[in-house]
Amino acid sequence: MNPSLQYPHRRCPVCDHLGAELLHEQRFQGVTGTGLLEGYDVVACKSCGAVFSDHLPPVERFSEYYSSASKYEFSHRGGEQHREEIIRVEGLAKWLASHLPLDLSILDVGCATGELLIKLKKEGFSDITGLDPSHECVERARNLHGLTMIEGVLGSKKPDQRSYGAVILSAVLEHIPATDHFIRDLIQWTDPSGFLVVEVPDLEFFDQSKNAPFQEMSVEHVNFFTAQSLKNLMLRYGFKAVAERHFMCPAAPGGLTGAVLTVLFQKSDVAADIERELISKSSMERYLQQCRQIVESESVTIRKLAESRQPVIVWGTGTLCQRLLAQGDLGKANITCFVDSNRHYQGKNLAGIPIISPEEISKDDAILITSWSFQDEITDTIRQTLRLKNYIIVLR
Repeated sequence: MNPSLQYPHRRCPVCDHLGAELLHEQRFQGVTGTGLLEGYDVVACKSCGAVFSDHLPPVERFSEYYSSASKYEFSHRGGEQHREEIIRVEGLAKWLASHLPLDLSILDVGCATGELLIKLKKEGFSDITGLDPSHECVERARNLHGLTMIEGVLGSKKPDQRSYGAVILSAVLEHIPATDHFIRDLIQWTDPSGFLVVEVPDLEFFDQSKNAPFQEMSVEHVNFFTAQSLKNLMLRYGFKAVAERHFMCPAAPGGLTGAVLTVLFQKSDVAADIERELISKSSMERYLQQCRQIVESESVTIRKLAESRQPVIVWGTGTLCQRLLAQGDLGKANITCFVDSNRHYQGKNLAGIPIISPEEISKDDAILITSWSFQDEITDTIRQTLRLKNYIIVLR
C-alpha cells in the first residue's frame, strides 16, 4: 500500500462530512528528509459536492514542512519573486484598493517575502502586517523591505495581539489540511464586521489554463475550490461574500497560465446552511480528462529516454518530477543526479539519487528539464550562466 493511504479518510473541508467519491489517484516520489507526502486521492464529497484530497498526513507535518523546507523565499533570485507572481499580486493589490478603505488595518497570512504588502503600500494602505512560518522569508521581508512581520503560523490569537480590519489569504487556503481549526483561529484575528480576502486556484476553470498536466494537484495543494464551494465553506462561519472575480493569470514565461478566483467576504454573526453543488466535481473531471490526454505525449519522451539507458541529469525536483517518478517511466531512466536551485533540497536524495546545486554539474550528460513553468529560465541558466553545452531535453 502507498504510505500516504495508510492515513485515515479525511472529512470534507467544506461541510465536515465523512464520505467521498474517488476521482483520481495522485502519487509522488518525495525528496528524502523534506518530502511532505507521497500522494493522495482526489475525491468529491457525497454530501456537499466539494472536491478535496484524501488520506493526508498529520497537520504537524505540514507545519514543519512550511517552516523548514520553504521554496517561497526565492533565495536563488536574491529574494525576488518571478515576474508572473508579481503581476498577480499587483492585480490583487489594485483590486483590494478599489474595494476596501485605505485606512483599514491588514494582515497578510502566508505572505512569503512580502511582495503583496509592498504593492498594497504603493496603493495607499499604510497599516499592513505580514505573517509567515519561514524564518528566512520573515527576515528577507524585514531586511529588504522594512515590513512589519510576525513569524509563525496562524494560531489562536494571544490577548496582547491585535485583530485586523482585513485578513488576506492569498495562495494559502488551498494548502490548509485542517480548515476548521484554521478558520476558527482566523475569526479571532478579524475585527467585528471585518473583511476576509481569499484568493485560490479556480477549479471551475482549471481546464482552460495552460500548464503541465496535473500541475494544479501539486504536492502542496490539498483543497480545490470553485466559487460555490468556497462560499459554502465561509458561510458556515458567518462570512458573506460581497465581491468576487475570476481571471486567467500568467503563471510562467511561454504563455503558461493559471485560473485564479478571488472572493471578498465580510464577517457577520449569522452562519448559513450549505448548498449542495455539482460544479466542483464536473470541473475536476474535465481537468482530469485534459491532463490524461497531455500525459500521452509526455510519456513518449520519457519512455524513449528510459529505454535508451543513456545517462541523464534531471533538473527540477518539484511536482512534475515527483509525479513522473511515481507514476511514469522516469524512475526507469539512467539518472546520474538531480539538480535543483532550492537550497533546502540540495544535499538530499530523490529516489536514492543525490540532488546537487546547478553549480555542481560536472558531467556532460544530457539534461532533462522537468518543469514547464521554469523551462525557459533553466535553459537560459544552463547556456548563459553556467556555459554548459549539455544536450537539453524538454517536456513542454
